[in-house]
Amino acid sequence: MLDKFNEKALYCNVMKVYLTHIHPCKNHIKSAIELLQLSIESAAETGNTEFLGYGGECAMYLLFSGENLETVEQKVVPYVELFESFKQNLGIYYIKIARQIILNLMDKATNPLVLTGESFSETTMLPIVVEANWQMLICCFYFTLGS
Repeated sequence: MLDKFNEKALYCNVMKVYLTHIHPCKNHIKSAIELLQLSIESAAETGNTEFLGYGGECAMYLLFSGENLETVEQKVVPYVELFESFKQNLGIYYIKIARQIILNLMDKATNPLVLTGESFSETTMLPIVVEANWQMLICCFYFTLGS
């Protein structure tokens, strides 16, 4: 479809849906990461802030890819800054939850069972996520804590 219409503005929309809903059915999660990163870049270039926000999934894909956590954390930090520069709250909270999970797994949090630290605060930020009804983020939060 992308080749047929050659529409750059559609790239991030189509790739996000494909890479997060279809691609994982037959492919390893690692194979989607580079394309998700390109989708994020495309969303930033075209000003598509909605799909830019969904780019937070890239951090979760990196987390579950089996790559070294320090490397994953280094790859995630620029996305935090990118999402903040666009003031894309869904993406900001999504990536901050993912980054805090990474930091907790790296033993860089006071309590590894509480998602509070350098990137995310369970006490102050989770209520905002719940109030906004970002169900995917709520799922990620509780899924990773095993609660």
